[in-house]
Amino acid sequence: MYKLVVSEFDGVLIDSEEAIGLSTIMLIDKIRSAGTLFCISSDRAINDIISYNSDFFFIDYIIGGGGAFLYDVAKCKFLYKKNITKVILKKILTNFSSYKIYGFNENGKFLVNDDIEQKIYQLQIVCNSKKVLHTLCDMLEKLKLNINYWANICDDLFCINIIMGTVDKCYAINKLCKLKSIVIDEVVAIGVSQQDIEMIKLVGCGICMKNSDRSLKKIANTITDTNDNNGVKKILNQLFN
Repeated sequence: MYKLVVSEFDGVLIDSEEAIGLSTIMLIDKIRSAGTLFCISSDRAINDIISYNSDFFFIDYIIGGGGAFLYDVAKCKFLYKKNITKVILKKILTNFSSYKIYGFNENGKFLVNDDIEQKIYQLQIVCNSKKVLHTLCDMLEKLKLNINYWANICDDLFCINIIMGTVDKCYAINKLCKLKSIVIDEVVAIGVSQQDIEMIKLVGCGICMKNSDRSLKKIANTITDTNDNNGVKKILNQLFN
């Protein structure tokens, strides 16, 4: 029996209208009632995720910032938070000063300026072309910083997301498993992007969506339907019924 389900949010649990079907939520609640924990992984602010949980409680934990923090929803408590160090922040702000840089904390996303006194758990460098994106990635590599980073497209802009190198989604899942005495083979993970590859490879049952990146489809145990066609509900029905 699987004891933990970790689901990505955008492109997986919510559809293109940013909605979660009531039947999907009811199924998740049924699974939780039988003893399985449900965890969401997302780059969004915690309050944005919690808003989906307000009318019908179905989320136990949130992995945020690509693994930069792990949040216990019921206890309103961070199980860990790993902020980017000031030394790394200064180097990135200095070397990428020509670009817009956003920071993420517990409350959301904001434009970063020279004031870096507040704790930042994830950085996002924004550019306007794939070519520039590759150049920025090369620049980051040359800095040899202790970071994890990944590229994606957000609102038609090309972005590089950065967190500390000591954390990622796999770190968060392992942390949660240790806390709840769950072995990794008892974990289901559902992903959609290249950033989810290591997570899918880590767990006992790695699922990707039909709308997933091609590289993810090659290594997933199973491919479910798209996020617009109840993909999460369909795979959970298969696994838990």
